[in-house]
Amino acid sequence: MDLEYREIFSMLYSPFTSRYSTTRWLSRILSERFTRGPEASAVRQAIDEAEEKLLSAKGQGGIRADAKYFLLINLMQMVVVPARVRGSIGLEELRRLLSSDVAFLVNEAARQAEGREISGHVILETVATRWRQLQLSNFRIWGEE
Repeated sequence: MDLEYREIFSMLYSPFTSRYSTTRWLSRILSERFTRGPEASAVRQAIDEAEEKLLSAKGQGGIRADAKYFLLINLMQMVVVPARVRGSIGLEELRRLLSSDVAFLVNEAARQAEGREISGHVILETVATRWRQLQLSNFRIWGEE
């Protein structure tokens, strides 16, 4: 993993292990900034658009609330916040990549769900088997296996 991303993830993790620290305060500020800003809107829009397309296809279930929340939390905390803190991606490029990757994940998950609603579990399995195919993985936020 890239050293800069390692430091960003350590900072984001620290509020859960340290009761009082500058890092905890900074992590909270960063998290609030991104979860209430245009980044969160971009993630939410990508999820909602993917679900709209899915529902317009005959014989397809929707995306369950747990799956939407799984995508939202994981994309925000594991992709968007680290990439934006580092400055490795602009907002418009982020929107484009999120839209493409979320649509890809939802379509793959829909195949696995076979017409049923997509659950968080199905999303987890899809991400696990398809993460290398995501355009956002090109930023190597998580590094090599």
